[in-house]
Amino acid sequence: MFDLDWKPYVSLKTPVILAFVVLWNAGFLLAMHLGGGGVEGALSPVGTKVSGVVCLAAAIFGLTVARSESVQAVLIAPTRAKNFRSKEFYFLAIVAGFIGIGSFVFP
Repeated sequence: MFDLDWKPYVSLKTPVILAFVVLWNAGFLLAMHLGGGGVEGALSPVGTKVSGVVCLAAAIFGLTVARSESVQAVLIAPTRAKNFRSKEFYFLAIVAGFIGIGSFVFP
């Protein structure tokens, strides 16, 4: 049904992948810290809002990579450009966007 693959994500340059992973994890650690620590902190109202912002940032990143050819030219490694498909980045944007919006709508 869905023909999604991990290879288009790896078409990004290695520093971009590392920066995304570090910022993603740092955002959720910040949510846990600001919420009071631990899993309970991440599920607190403050932690949920911070997590929502992290997810919305990931959604914006996914949309930007999927839609902008100039961004693709900068972020995609020339040796792995044949693996790039925008469909996977749209999927990232949709899933992260729904989670991000949901964290604000359904606290």
